[in-house]
Amino acid sequence: MDNPYSTKVSIIVPVFNGEYLIHRTIMSILNQTYPNWELIIIDDGSTDNTITVVNEYVKRDERIKLYRRDRDPKSASTCRNIGAEKSTGEYLIFLDSDDELKDYCLEQRVEVMSSDPVLTIAVFKMMLKYNDGKEQEQKINESTDYLIDFLSYNMPWQTMCPIWKKKFFFEVGCFDENYVRHQDPELFIRALLHENIKLKVCNNYKYDSLYYLNIQHAPRQYAAKNYYLTVYKGSSRFVNEITSLLKDKGLKDQIPLLKSYLYYYLNVVIFDFQNYFDRERYTISKDLINQYSECGVITRKKKKKLLFFLLSYFQVRRIAFKAVITILRFYEKNK
Repeated sequence: MDNPYSTKVSIIVPVFNGEYLIHRTIMSILNQTYPNWELIIIDDGSTDNTITVVNEYVKRDERIKLYRRDRDPKSASTCRNIGAEKSTGEYLIFLDSDDELKDYCLEQRVEVMSSDPVLTIAVFKMMLKYNDGKEQEQKINESTDYLIDFLSYNMPWQTMCPIWKKKFFFEVGCFDENYVRHQDPELFIRALLHENIKLKVCNNYKYDSLYYLNIQHAPRQYAAKNYYLTVYKGSSRFVNEITSLLKDKGLKDQIPLLKSYLYYYLNVVIFDFQNYFDRERYTISKDLINQYSECGVITRKKKKKLLFFLLSYFQVRRIAFKAVITILRFYEKNK
């Protein structure tokens, strides 16, 4: 009789300063009903007690392994690739250090992959868990073309939702470690364009992962120092590389779909009220609009409209900033 647990699954978790949450993630793996797994944790230079916390679990279970990132750049993508390189499983799952897998996750995913040996990726539903205790099942959108969804910045699934055949992950080229933003859609676009892809979307199966969404995190993220610069760098690299890839694949007509990534960046700039006027912010925003035009994502007419809007917006912010300073000085003088 064949061993139903003969196939090993490698779960790869990058972590940075996760001492208070990583235990939750590790326990979700230890509780799996499918026993043939390895948990590979890659530390990204933590300065808290993460290493100590993880090492306690390493001592308890030989299936848990801890490594430190041994090359640049510092990023979750680098850590994930290092984990994949060190893995010994046939399948890969990428999990964040504050999220969880349900106890039946590995068993369910291996069953699906084993039932169709040509599958290279199977994707499963997840549950969103908010910090106020509410939960929302996140069904994967029914789509006739998931490539179009990713090109349109309409993300059908999160990083932990797929199980990868390891061989295919390396054929695709792994995560691009030079991305500081948009690394997930960039990877999935390459995978969906790969000639060997065989994808199954498992909406009829139970959700098998928990994605913890801190609803207070989003506004802080936009306000984080230089967050707009991180998005700019990712968007700039993304538009140049993906338009080139689409041209190589004979899909030039899909290039305009990428405009949603530009609009996401502009949204970040608009809602970042740290500084009322910042010349560098205006300059790089103008540069990104020009890049998207040169790559054929937006028309010249649309470019002119966006540049006019951008200039008007920053001028209004500058005037508003001066007005606030004048009011505060008046108040200080007359209080």
